[in-house]
Amino acid sequence: MNFIKYVFATVFGLFLFGIISVSLTILVVGSFTSDSEVPTISDNSVLKLTLSKPIREVAQDNPFEELGISPPAQFQARQGYIGLHELRETIRYAQEDERIKGIYLHVNTVKTGYASLLEIREALEAFKSSGKFVYVYSESLSEGTYFLASLADEIYLNPTGTLEMNGLHSETMFFTGLFEKVGLKPQIFRVGDFKAAVEPFFRKNLSDENRLQTTVLLDDLYNFHLQKVSNSRGLSFSEVEKIADSMLVRNAGDALKYRLITDTLYEAEALQKLKEKLEIDSHENINFVKYKKYKTLLKLDDFSYSTNKIAVILTEGGIVTQNGDDDEISPEKVIKQLQEVRKDEEVKAVVLRINSPGGSLLGSDNLWKEIQLTQKEKPVIASMSDVAASGGYYMAMGCEKIVASPVTITGSIGIFGILLNTEGLANGLAGLTFDRVTTGVFSDLGNPNRTMTETEKNIIQTTVNEGYTKFTRKASEGRKMPLDSLLKVASGRVWSGQRSKKIDLVDAIGGFDKAVELAVDASEIEEEDYMLVYYPKKKEFMEQLFSEAEIQYRNQTLKEELGLFYPYAHQLKELQKRQGVQAWLPLKVKF
Repeated sequence: MNFIKYVFATVFGLFLFGIISVSLTILVVGSFTSDSEVPTISDNSVLKLTLSKPIREVAQDNPFEELGISPPAQFQARQGYIGLHELRETIRYAQEDERIKGIYLHVNTVKTGYASLLEIREALEAFKSSGKFVYVYSESLSEGTYFLASLADEIYLNPTGTLEMNGLHSETMFFTGLFEKVGLKPQIFRVGDFKAAVEPFFRKNLSDENRLQTTVLLDDLYNFHLQKVSNSRGLSFSEVEKIADSMLVRNAGDALKYRLITDTLYEAEALQKLKEKLEIDSHENINFVKYKKYKTLLKLDDFSYSTNKIAVILTEGGIVTQNGDDDEISPEKVIKQLQEVRKDEEVKAVVLRINSPGGSLLGSDNLWKEIQLTQKEKPVIASMSDVAASGGYYMAMGCEKIVASPVTITGSIGIFGILLNTEGLANGLAGLTFDRVTTGVFSDLGNPNRTMTETEKNIIQTTVNEGYTKFTRKASEGRKMPLDSLLKVASGRVWSGQRSKKIDLVDAIGGFDKAVELAVDASEIEEEDYMLVYYPKKKEFMEQLFSEAEIQYRNQTLKEELGLFYPYAHQLKELQKRQGVQAWLPLKVKF
């Protein structure tokens, strides 16, 4: 086994050495070719947004793109993320820029969650309210993307394109049948009838409780969706609801017929319409400014410095126990950030941005404690993004106030534990058997190679019960709710942001700006005399390059080995992470 590890380490080392050699060469060349030049923006310009990359809380650029070159083949599948807050600030900057007359949104599928789409939508609505225009062109509008695009002054869809308007769905993959075939026996411990995150491991379909909570949640989200679309398109709610329920829109012509778009045009024709809006000759070129170029103005502009800082800590992903990947919430990293802002006298308040379905109970509790310590010294306001449920809610309940989007998925106050019994798998697959010697009755408690005794199961269940008691007690104290009232909305049940406000799980409905507003009010600084400081800091080029190299190498190897089975292997890998006591969201919404 050690030999294999050494071989792998050597191969991976050579791989990284090659990357270093290439990157250093590029870095030297890039230093001569990509000096920080101030972008030249002409009058009568249009900001072009394509939003083709996934949108996340924290921006992450492909390191090769930063140098203005095409990434090597092995890096082309992973081209970074658009930062939600950077995007919003760029739109806001363009709103005040007299040279920018409008925004041209060329989109098909925007990869992000509902709350993030709403944040972008509201930024574009503010842009429009300043007297500027938003035009949309698309070859294929997904449901979520249309939620964003519907606010535009003009929506042009390719004549052979499609517009999806048929509702939301949530689908759960159940592993029970697979486990039965291979001899795996999950041992489940949970509290809460609605804590359905473990259902895929012991059921073959949705429980009544899970079906109920998912139905109510999807109805809340989609009714909000339809209301926004109907308001933007000048249609009644019932008209849009009928279009969706009957799937009346099946092609571009249908979308035009039911007034969901302005016209069916090819892009060249749509650009002619844009030229007419700009009042330029049909043979002239439009002064397009790409997002990547324009956003650099945010960094180059001379913003006034303030000693009144609002620290914004961006957290996203599953909560791990200790250190995690960039796509996870590492308590160790976030705790360091909280300690840093506590010591900084210029930081007057903190906005904790949460986009997490939960994770490790231990990790969540450690974060809660550090948030409480920070809260004692300066106000901490939670800003919920697409999802802040289970362990994500655990973090939020330690803050002075909680702000949720109407379409945030939150709640899920409950915990569970999973221990896998692999004895049947090992014996059936490889003929392996196990025997053991112990020094006590419980010496090998949790051993995956044997069935647990009833006494052992009771010990684990008691631990889970104690964790739930701790969770609900802290939630009750944080929300200043009687425990009996809190327990009625807990039990692992998931709620939409708008419904969670009615049951007092959050304080206010709004986006990131609302959270900042509350942070300013709580810190008693003057309304305009502050600056936002974001954490974590953006990675430097070489750090990002090494991180990308490691992730890409690992993912590419797995995909080549597993092929079509890669997504399922990924799910099983997630199951491994969920062993022990956990607090996770039980579902994913797709649109």
